[in-house]
Amino acid sequence: MLAPKQSWPALGKPCEFVGQMIVEAPVEKLSARFTINGKPFDEVRFPLPWPGARSHYWFSEIENLGGFKLVCDRIPENVAELEISYVEQGRDEHSRCASTFFLRIREEDFPFPDDARRVRVIGTDSLDGFRSSGYNDYKRLDLVCREFFGQ
Repeated sequence: MLAPKQSWPALGKPCEFVGQMIVEAPVEKLSARFTINGKPFDEVRFPLPWPGARSHYWFSEIENLGGFKLVCDRIPENVAELEISYVEQGRDEHSRCASTFFLRIREEDFPFPDDARRVRVIGTDSLDGFRSSGYNDYKRLDLVCREFFGQ
């Protein structure tokens, strides 16, 4: 899970993201990094306490749950989307599909669905909701198809 901490990210402006994740190794032993469009964040705080994680992931036996805070001092002005990745050293490349989160910043050059379709896809007509969750699902499925099927 990942979300901008304040308002929607704006080009040329600083942005802070907060989120939570399940990790495969004890958090004290992780050799991982967070990136935004392939570059390291300016500030990373991980792992952070994640109160209530066990109640949210009651079905999981994984014990390693951690919160994080990521700060980017300035979002570049020439990007249409943000690709926020968690890269763990020695991890299978295909896991990128599960450890990358996509946020669409600019909407002028992407055909966002109309209100009725957004309701069917994400349960609300919110454009910001689709720009984060619906667009993220679309990009992850596209990434899976490209990595596994070459299309």
